[in-house]
Amino acid sequence: MAKDYEAIALKYAEDVTSGKINACKWVKAACQRQLDDLERFADGSEYIWNPVMEKNGKEVQPVHHVCHFLEQLHHIKGQWAGTKFELQPFQVFRHAVIFGWIRQDGYRRFNTAYNDEGRKNGKTFEMAGIALYMLVADGEGGAECYSAAVKKDQAKIVWDTARLQVLKNDDLREYYGVQALRHSIFVEETASSFIPLASDSDSLDGLNVHFAGIDELHAHKSREVFDVVETGTGSRAQSLLFIITTAGFNRAGICWEQRDYVTKILSGGKIEIKLDGEVLPTVLKSNEIIKEAYRAYSKDSSCHQYSQQEINDLEKFADRILKKWDIDIEFTKHFRDRMGDGRNHPCIKVGEMQDLFKKIEKRQGDKIKDYGKGQVVIIDMQKDLNLPVVINIKKNGEFEVIAKTVMRKKDYMTRNKRLKY
Repeated sequence: MAKDYEAIALKYAEDVTSGKINACKWVKAACQRQLDDLERFADGSEYIWNPVMEKNGKEVQPVHHVCHFLEQLHHIKGQWAGTKFELQPFQVFRHAVIFGWIRQDGYRRFNTAYNDEGRKNGKTFEMAGIALYMLVADGEGGAECYSAAVKKDQAKIVWDTARLQVLKNDDLREYYGVQALRHSIFVEETASSFIPLASDSDSLDGLNVHFAGIDELHAHKSREVFDVVETGTGSRAQSLLFIITTAGFNRAGICWEQRDYVTKILSGGKIEIKLDGEVLPTVLKSNEIIKEAYRAYSKDSSCHQYSQQEINDLEKFADRILKKWDIDIEFTKHFRDRMGDGRNHPCIKVGEMQDLFKKIEKRQGDKIKDYGKGQVVIIDMQKDLNLPVVINIKKNGEFEVIAKTVMRKKDYMTRNKRLKY
C-alpha cells in the first residue's frame, strides 16, 4: 500500500503545534505557517497545494513524487547499508512544503530552503537525494546541479554520496539513464549533470543553476559561493537553492544573514526575535514572503519599492548607452529588492544608477572588458554605490555584465577586484 506522505506531513505539523512533539519555537512557527497557508490558500487563488501535475509524461502529485523517490534510495554505509531509506516525519514535512506548493503558472512557490539542524541527522544523505531528484526526476531539460562548498573536498562529500547512490542502485541507473563517472553524474538523454563546485575551483562563473546544495554554510567566511550560485538561478523558472548548516558562531557571515532573514519571515515581520541558541531545522522562503517580511525590518521604510518595469527600463537605459562598448547589462531578481532596501542610506535612486552607467560610458567602458570573464565590483566613489557583477563573454564577442546586487556602503569590503568610477 502506497504511503500517504501528505497525511504524514500534516500530522507532523499538527503534532508539533499541539505540543505532542517537542520542538523549538522556530519549528513550531514553520509548522504553524504551513497550517495557516493550507487554510489561507484553500481556494487555490494564489498557490495550489499538492495538485496533480505532469512530470516526465506521467501524472503525479509533487509531495508523493519527491518523497517516494527519496525512499527508493539505499543506505550506503553502516549497519543499514543496502536497505532502502525511510523518511522520518520531519523530513517528509520538509520536502512536502518545499515541493508541494505550486504557483498558478505551474512552477514551485519556494526556491530556497534553509536547513539548520544538529549533526548526525542525515543532512548530507538527504541533500544528495534531493540533488539526484532535481537531476533526473524534476522534468528539467539540461539541468545543471551542483554541490557547493568553500573547499572542493567539502563539496565532494555530498556529491560522493550521490555518486555511490547511483553506482549501487541498478534500478535508478536503468530507469533514469543516469551515469556516475569519476568527476560527473549525468543523464545523456536530457543533457543534465551534477558536479561538485567550490570557491577554490576555476568553474564558478557562467552557471545556469537548476539545483545547488550549499553544504555547511556556517563555514563560509565570505559570501562568494552563495552569491554565485544564487545569481546562477536567475534563468531557471523553478530552481532550488538547498542550504544545510549547523548553527555556527560567526554573526557577521552569510550564514547568520540567512538565519536572520528566515527567522524574521517566521516572526511575521512584527516582532524582533532574540536568538537563544535554539535549533532551526527547516525554514522555507519565497520571493513574495521575503519582500514583505524583510522590508518590515528595513532601517528606512521610506525607500521606494521598485516595480519590475522600472528595473527593466533601467536595464534598457544601461544597454543603450553602453552599446558602443559591446556591453550588455542584466539585473538579477535580487537586484530589484536591494535597489529598494532600507539598509541603503540614503535610499538608492534610479537617477544615481543612470549617472553611474553614464560614468562607465564616458570613462572608458572598455575597462570592464579588460577584466575578462570573472567577478568585479563596480564602485561609484562619489556616491558610495557598490555594484558586484559577473562578467561573461558571449559567442558573438559581446560582454554580458550581470549585476547581482547593489548597495550603498562606504569602504565596501570584497575579495574581488574593484573597478572604480
